[in-house]
Amino acid sequence: MTVDGPGATGGDIAVFGEVTTYERAIDGGTFRLVVPEAARLEESPDAILTALADARSRLEVGMQRDEVVVIAAPTEADWGPRGIQYGRSDTWVVADAALDEPNPVWFHEYVHVRQRFSSAATDTTPKTAWLVEAQADYYAGLLTLESDRTDFEDFSDLLERGERSPYAGGVLVDRSTWADDRTHYVKGALVYGELDRRLRLATDGDRTLEDVFRSLNAQEGRITEADFLRTLEDYGGADVRAAAERYTQTEATPEMWSRSQHAAAFAQPVAVFEYGFDTGPLEVAGQEWPRWNASASTGTAGVIAVPVGESVSVPVTVDNVGSQDGSYDATLQVDGRPVDSRRGHLAAGTEARHRLSWTPTEPGEYTVRVGSERLTAVVRSAASVTVTDLRLESETIVPGEPVAVTATVESTGERPAAAVLAFRTAEGVVAERPVALRAGDSTTVEATLRFDDAGRYEVAVGDRIVTARVDSGPTAALEPVPGFGVPAALAAVAMLLAGMVLGRRR
Repeated sequence: MTVDGPGATGGDIAVFGEVTTYERAIDGGTFRLVVPEAARLEESPDAILTALADARSRLEVGMQRDEVVVIAAPTEADWGPRGIQYGRSDTWVVADAALDEPNPVWFHEYVHVRQRFSSAATDTTPKTAWLVEAQADYYAGLLTLESDRTDFEDFSDLLERGERSPYAGGVLVDRSTWADDRTHYVKGALVYGELDRRLRLATDGDRTLEDVFRSLNAQEGRITEADFLRTLEDYGGADVRAAAERYTQTEATPEMWSRSQHAAAFAQPVAVFEYGFDTGPLEVAGQEWPRWNASASTGTAGVIAVPVGESVSVPVTVDNVGSQDGSYDATLQVDGRPVDSRRGHLAAGTEARHRLSWTPTEPGEYTVRVGSERLTAVVRSAASVTVTDLRLESETIVPGEPVAVTATVESTGERPAAAVLAFRTAEGVVAERPVALRAGDSTTVEATLRFDDAGRYEVAVGDRIVTARVDSGPTAALEPVPGFGVPAALAAVAMLLAGMVLGRRR
């Protein structure tokens, strides 16, 4: 969606009329705060953007969107809720929302941006739908506490509401038992916080519920109760899982913990990890692959052009730059969506290297991210390259001896190009060679073939064909021909397209 005339949109939510837009860049991403002429902000644009940037750096839960658009809604209208997150990464928040509330709506809606499963109707089952709002309210409160905008008394008051009627008697996995339709906000946040506290204690601060959050974000398909409990046990053990079962499957309600208990769980020293792309080569279709325009100063690992449907293998590095040993999760994200990850444990001051993979299924332009570093992947179909010439190495071809076939290819259009070229004979595809080109560039691609018997053999790459005469005598010759003949050419084109790897854009 775009706006024709005054206004703004992030693609999913639009505001019409005169607006002022404020931007803040952080770690390769951008926040856009859109303030309509009719809106009167309670907080300054700088304070809001600073708070959101801080929340982005603190929440290690995956689903990093390159751009987040937040619209300040004028308060003259009664909008019902005080904020809504919609689509990929668009939100609106009432303009008079403050940052020193116990759970600021600015943070609440931003947490939704970071949830892959924020649409409870499609990405969670009914028994796990409570997680969506419980996470948003809990992390909104915790982020505000940790940034010193509130104190522990405010945080405690926020969560202990879940101990009281009408929320305490509700069973989180069974909405029919809720006496109040905000039970998942109130009791849900208390239960989520208690599980976070227990997980931190069980692992001596090595794991938090952010690790569970990140793991669920990376999961394909709907989030089930079994997924949540299994992941929680995987990180924290059987006792933490048992607590989750008790507080979500029964009316049992935890008590809000004390200030000293909070310090014991949340003030523990933790490992600090830095993630990034390694200097080793990228691989596509099993071979080293070129990348262009890398820049350490801008945090970009460059641009690659890759064929659709081929596996892209990315080298990554993990550094424990803190003073504590700890467990890490190295995650590869594509357009904010986690696609591959590796876990491990590192001593302070050590590093690890991994290869993470992604297979694009549609042409388009994608942002591939590890930590704060990003790589632009332009995914192209076979039509992005044109074969302009096809030659054989020698006019003297002896049966059984190798002969090099060289195709000259160039990019089509004004974008980088990539394809897997198929070398075909009457027997089908006899060799495949992936190729990547900058816009306007050309190169040669070679395959070595053998012909066991004397005779005429047609070799095709793209729409170019050569005919080889294989003879054991000294008069062997090469003869270019325009095609296979009409019926054969049609069949060859169909076979060629089938042999080439065809294939796409938090």
